[in-house]
Amino acid sequence: MLSFLPERIKNEVDPIDLSEVYEIRLRKGQPIIINHKNSLKSVYNGKLTDEVDKGLIILKSDLEELIKRLTEFSVYSFNEQIKEGYLTSKDGVRVGLSGECVVENGKVITISSIHSVNIRIPHDIFGASNEIFKKITKDGLKSTLIISPPGQGKTTILKDLIRNLKILRQNILVIDERNELFSFSNCFADYIKNCDKLYAFNYGLRSLSPKIVITDEIMKKEDFLCVKSCIDSGIKIIATIHGNSIEKVKNKDFFIDNLFEKYILLKEFGRPGQIDIII
Repeated sequence: MLSFLPERIKNEVDPIDLSEVYEIRLRKGQPIIINHKNSLKSVYNGKLTDEVDKGLIILKSDLEELIKRLTEFSVYSFNEQIKEGYLTSKDGVRVGLSGECVVENGKVITISSIHSVNIRIPHDIFGASNEIFKKITKDGLKSTLIISPPGQGKTTILKDLIRNLKILRQNILVIDERNELFSFSNCFADYIKNCDKLYAFNYGLRSLSPKIVITDEIMKKEDFLCVKSCIDSGIKIIATIHGNSIEKVKNKDFFIDNLFEKYILLKEFGRPGQIDIII
């Protein structure tokens, strides 16, 4: 899964059980920081430790090598991802980028001088969406918006929902903008990966005739307009959004009311899929 790591970092991280690791942070001039069950720890001699000042120090050359490996030694060809602040490995591991934004004519054209990365460890948790699946399919599938702060398992839930939705025997379109949702476990699912939502919705709805659309992280007005066009076409949609309350999400400037039939707020720091509020 982490084959893109430079060897000196990989050797330090390899002994760690990643089943309960959510993120790995690599910051230039600082030790490796591991988010283990929402507690930040360092790594010392291949073991997790609360002594966060100890451990292998990340070098500029480590980050440069990591970026080269992630882009298969063709950084320029991945610039569309880079300027959005992330890269996704061929295994579906999303890596957030922190660095200097290069701006021309008021637009960010790339991010250079990467000085830290956030490696989000994907998890397949079978059954994580079971409770949600029961709630949104009672009396027929409901278009649903799943809400939680970043890093609380929304992507894990969507991946498991794709598996669960197989029982409905309907064509599913998965719009996987960051290549994090792919699974071989649903013979009714088509995937559009590595492109923006507007493009994916425009051609996916015309060409693939879905009855259900799954998409992660709607974040702006254009995303909600895509959702509206989908629902206006009689298609059910399940999407996620960052937030810590249903009310605050509904008060966002770009929010469009009366689209979703169900709103689910996940419990912060709970197990993936644990419902706090559902309306």
